[in-house]
Amino acid sequence: MNSNPKGRHLAGIIPLSGKQNSFDFPWPDYLQPLREGFLAVERSVYECAFAGCDSIWIVCNDDVAPIIKSRIGDYVMNPKYFDVKDFVKRRDFHEKWTPVFYTPISQKDRDRRDSLGWSVLHGALTAFIMSDKISKWTVPSKYFVSFPYGIYDPNIVKGHKNAIRGNESFFISHN
Repeated sequence: MNSNPKGRHLAGIIPLSGKQNSFDFPWPDYLQPLREGFLAVERSVYECAFAGCDSIWIVCNDDVAPIIKSRIGDYVMNPKYFDVKDFVKRRDFHEKWTPVFYTPISQKDRDRRDSLGWSVLHGALTAFIMSDKISKWTVPSKYFVSFPYGIYDPNIVKGHKNAIRGNESFFISHN
């Protein structure tokens, strides 16, 4: 199998479907606000951008996809740009936009194989199949999974970006 020229393409997977709601609210748990103007799903997108993902795949059902898409959009700018924008001559040269794709769980799997693990596998498989149809240079060689159900500072992954994008498997844990 041919791979992309860098030797790696990191696809970020954000599983939203498959988890039962813990709180008794009319909206899903991943739409909970963490602070003013910042939702849990946005924290996961932000974390994927800090990890250096080349594409972000959000696995969500069709009923909430328009809400999430109106909030996040089709592209996310790399946060590194905001660190270097004041110190470079041409700001537009350093802009890097990461595409965000939305994929639903297939109808035959809903309420049968509906779990976070299945959402991660479905997101990784969809990212592989769709990227393979686009070009052999965009096929993901690694996957970064970000769960929107944990609350921690997404800047933590900024220091581990080289290890995440590296050749070895990597995970972040606490204690």
